[in-house]
Formats: sequence, C-alpha cells, structure tokens
Amino acid sequence: MPLILLGCQSKILSNPPPTVITHPEVKKSLDINKPNLSSPLVVMPSVLTKEGYRIAPMAKLTGPLNLKDNCLMIGDQAVVFPAETTSWDAQNQILTIRKTKYRLGDTMSVGGGEYSYAALQPQPKINCKVDKVWLM
Repeated sequence: MPLILLGCQSKILSNPPPTVITHPEVKKSLDINKPNLSSPLVVMPSVLTKEGYRIAPMAKLTGPLNLKDNCLMIGDQAVVFPAETTSWDAQNQILTIRKTKYRLGDTMSVGGGEYSYAALQPQPKINCKVDKVWLM
C-alpha cells in the first residue's frame, strides 16, 4: 500500500501598522509643550492614519462635567480632549466640542478609553495630579 503524504503551508499575512500623522490644522496651531496652564482644558492631537481616519478607542464614559483642581473632568475622570474640535470659554465656563456646548454640571457621554498618564506620547501638560486619564 503506497503511503501518500499531503501537506499544506500557510503564510501568515499581517497588515502593517497604520502610518500615523498629526492632523494638519493641529500641526500649525497647537504646541502641547507650551500649554495654557491657567486653562483646565487638556488637549492632544488626534492620531490619523495616512488615509485620514482617526484612531480612537471606543469605550464610553458618562458623568457630569466638573472642574476639580483646575482640570476638566467627567465624573471623577480627568479627560484629554481632541485638540482639533474642543475649546474652553473660561469666562462663561463652557466647554465646546464641535458645535455642542456643555456647562459645568451637564451630563456628558463620550467615547474613548482610560490610559496611564505616564504612557501617553506625546504627553499633554495637565494641571492636576492624576495617574490615569480618559483619552477621547
């Protein structure tokens, strides 16, 4: 009886990691190494693929917007907002994300994820002492 051996070979295909670029408007206008430390708003440029897609975690954080130790927080979580779409009106204490305005005490639900502050690169300057931040 003849012995027949059959075999197959598989090649593991992997996609290369996305090429990341900083949003062009942020490159022109934002220097996270020279933040306005009088502002409680902490921002970081969004990371984009070379095709222009934003890379972001998709967990959900819900809670009231509040100001603690000169940091904007949702609930008890310090938040790093996307630089391209977020502003803070210090006089009226209004946070604007895209065209939506939030006052202190308003309930917010945002996508993102919790990260060790020390692990963020580039590391945004933050006014309060925290170990973890919510990155939108």
